[in-house]
Amino acid sequence: MDPLAERRERGAAGLVRAGILAASPHNTQPWRFRVSPTRVELYADPARSLGAFDPYLREMHIGLGCAVENMTRPPTPPATKSRSP
Repeated sequence: MDPLAERRERGAAGLVRAGILAASPHNTQPWRFRVSPTRVELYADPARSLGAFDPYLREMHIGLGCAVENMTRPPTPPATKSRSP
């Protein structure tokens, strides 16, 4: 069974949905997505940088990596309720 099949069925919208849920520095979500019929492109959004708090854009790039990671990981199954003994 392909763990990413569910995301593929949802297409680009499923990938972008997963990407926007990624952790980001100070919740700035410093990314922009460009969606076409054959690909999803991820771009840094300099308007959302942390300025003097991140002068080398290190935190921004870590956030972009988190978005990519979320897009490539298989979705986790929903939690199940446990029964009390």
